[in-house]
Amino acid sequence: MTSNIVISPAVKADLPFIYQLDQVSFTGEGYPAFFLRQAFDCWRNHFWVIKQEDDVIAYLLLVPSSETKGDGWILSLAVSEHARGQGLAKQLIQHAIDHATDFQRLLLTVSPDNLAALALYQQFGFTEIEQEYDYFEPGDCRSILGLTL
Repeated sequence: MTSNIVISPAVKADLPFIYQLDQVSFTGEGYPAFFLRQAFDCWRNHFWVIKQEDDVIAYLLLVPSSETKGDGWILSLAVSEHARGQGLAKQLIQHAIDHATDFQRLLLTVSPDNLAALALYQQFGFTEIEQEYDYFEPGDCRSILGLTL
């Protein structure tokens, strides 16, 4: 990829590509197709993609919190394996921050073992709020990170 990277809102035709990217990126534990469709219907204003030709090579989904007014959750960020190392995740995170006008704080979860992701988020000023054990299932620990905007 070169500097002609374009971040655009996801469109319905992107959903099969997003689904495939999600499944590969999260080792078969990505979101099911029906969730991605509903996320598109509910939050398309905060559902962004980067494409190479017609293929989605990265995406980010940001949604409002149901618990705390003003909080937004980055529910998912994925970059295709062949496109990693090109700064696409950084660009998507910056785009989310720049377009998070409805929010006062962004939150996300990440495995505390995913040192590369932790370092990436820390570059933007995300800090750990807490660690929650058994987050998705027994034995699964997640770091909850936050960024005040």
